[in-house]
Amino acid sequence: MQGILWVCWNIFLAVLPVCFAGLLMMVVETFRKKGRKCPWFVWLPIGVCWLAFLPNSCYLLTEWRHFLFQGLPYAQQMYGGRDTKIFILQDGLFFLFYSLVGCLCFGLAIRMVERLVRKAGGRPALWAAPLFFLVSLGVYLGLVIRLNSWHIVTQPGNVLQITLHTLQNVLLVKAILVFAVLLFLLYEAVDTFLDGLALRLHRHHIHVPFLHSGRPSRDAAA
Repeated sequence: MQGILWVCWNIFLAVLPVCFAGLLMMVVETFRKKGRKCPWFVWLPIGVCWLAFLPNSCYLLTEWRHFLFQGLPYAQQMYGGRDTKIFILQDGLFFLFYSLVGCLCFGLAIRMVERLVRKAGGRPALWAAPLFFLVSLGVYLGLVIRLNSWHIVTQPGNVLQITLHTLQNVLLVKAILVFAVLLFLLYEAVDTFLDGLALRLHRHHIHVPFLHSGRPSRDAAA
């Protein structure tokens, strides 16, 4: 259903926002260690790239459509009995791994930026609603309209026109809002998992900087 090169390309795009978040965290921390505030013309371009590529991470969740609407009918036509079950098991496990990679990238990319906002004295909860709405909108533009992240630079007028047209459709906006809520719940679940993983590693004296959310832990409070 999907060639290995296409799968690797999609995973590469999903990892990019994590890389931009890591780069942003590294740059800001470098300025902070020097006792200086990171200027906006340094962090803003990185932040824009992070936001532009962020929908590519949760986009992997939509790849199940290939399995459900192409893989299963194909298996029923070409195979039978035990072979069909083996096909479903193998491809089901693959798409499960595929989507889990997207979930992990999605959570890590937002988590690192959330940590920066919190350390800067900001309140991440204030930008949660617009962030997840924009990500949901980005997934729609990529999945249905077939726009890519780099079209923001190569075709800005076209992207703006399509976006404004989409926002004028009440039904589409409602669907985007519902998916935004689902993305928020997904992030909270992944964030909770990463909190537990960071705590477990800490107990074994293993420190992974990008895993920590910057929130005071219960151990620290105690």
